[in-house]
Amino acid sequence: MRSRCESCDTASMYMTVEEAARHLRIGRTLAYRLAREYLATGGRSGLPVIRVGRLLRVRRSDLEASAHVIAEHHTAVTPTPQSATAPVNSPVSKAHARRSASTVEQPALFSA
Repeated sequence: MRSRCESCDTASMYMTVEEAARHLRIGRTLAYRLAREYLATGGRSGLPVIRVGRLLRVRRSDLEASAHVIAEHHTAVTPTPQSATAPVNSPVSKAHARRSASTVEQPALFSA
């Protein structure tokens, strides 16, 4: 079975945001975020899209012309990993802290 991108007409002038993401080898979520950025900035940055009713479409020629700019932008906005010394603020660690605090009090309940 062919993938969805292979089944689309290669001569088509427009592609979906998801097809553009596969073409750029970026995630779907990042592609939509870049599309929203393009619309919000009036075309100064992001993934070049046009609105067709409620749909977003990417012009193939615009994508190929701006692929290197999008790749550079993606590298610039990629978050850096947290340092090993930074405290962890995850819900798991907070729950663990609550359980740890309650287990300290429990031995007093069962002492005779």
